[in-house]
Amino acid sequence: MKRIVLTYGAINAAIMACMFTISTVFREQIGFQNAMYIGFANIILGSSMIYFAIASYKKNNGGEISFGKAFKIGVLLSLIAAAVYATIWMILINTVMSNFCEEVHKYTMENLQKTHASAEKIADAKKEMKMVNALMKNPPLLFLEAMFVECFPVGLIISLISAAILRTKKPATA
Repeated sequence: MKRIVLTYGAINAAIMACMFTISTVFREQIGFQNAMYIGFANIILGSSMIYFAIASYKKNNGGEISFGKAFKIGVLLSLIAAAVYATIWMILINTVMSNFCEEVHKYTMENLQKTHASAEKIADAKKEMKMVNALMKNPPLLFLEAMFVECFPVGLIISLISAAILRTKKPATA
């Protein structure tokens, strides 16, 4: 199990590192909204390795795997993916995305103005931007937020689905 988790974890990490870095570096050319969509697709694509890891483990163990074992593999891969995602996020936010808060604020305000949002909605958005700015100034909290709010839940859902699909049902005893 260890070898499979490490192998597929490395594949997942490579996918996430490449796609996340590319979408971040080219976010101005592709647009802020598209960069966010690519970021979410990145998390889903990287997390798809969970299914393949569980399938590989099942194949190597005579075609049998319990839901619990499959879910454990998925959770371990989700943790690896989330840690890699958060680490990349921390590196990028401190290098090529040093003005990320300003970009998000500008993007949010422009969209609110385009939709003729109410003064209350604009005030709420400004309050939320202050919270984002505070989060960006707290690296440990930012790391945990990126890991457990953005990435890990996707991996957890894919782990549940994959474990349910790939588990070996025990034949009914008569």
